[in-house]
Amino acid sequence: MRQLRFPIVVAVFVALVIAAVGCAGTEAPEGALDCCECLENRVYDTEVRIYGKVHSLGAVPDQYLVLVSGGEEIRVWYDSMIEDDGTEWPAASTSGIENGDRVVATGELKRGGKHSSLNGFWAGNIEEY
Repeated sequence: MRQLRFPIVVAVFVALVIAAVGCAGTEAPEGALDCCECLENRVYDTEVRIYGKVHSLGAVPDQYLVLVSGGEEIRVWYDSMIEDDGTEWPAASTSGIENGDRVVATGELKRGGKHSSLNGFWAGNIEEY
C-alpha cells in the first residue's frame, strides 16, 4: 500500500498546480490579455489587446485567423468587418505574419449581431511580438 501513496500524491499535486495556473501561460506583452482572460472578462465592443500564437491563417476563405493562448482560442477577424449599422472597419494587415507566429491583436470582442458572431474578435491592428 505504501508504494501506491507516492504516485497518488504526485498526481494530486500535479492536478492542483494545473488548476492553480488556470489561464496562465506565455509571458504577456505589456497591457495585453491572453485568450482565456479575454473570454473570462468578456468586455464587449471596447478596445482591448490580446495575444497568442497564430493558427489557421489562410486555411479558410474567410478573413480571419485563430489566436491561441491561455488554453483558449479566439477567431480574430482582420477584414470584412461590418457593424450592424453598416459601418465598415478597415482591414488590419497580416503582411509578414505566418501560422505559428506570436502576435498582439488590438481590437474589440464582439457580442454577436447581424454581421458578427458571439466572441469573435475584430482587429484594427495585428503585430508580431
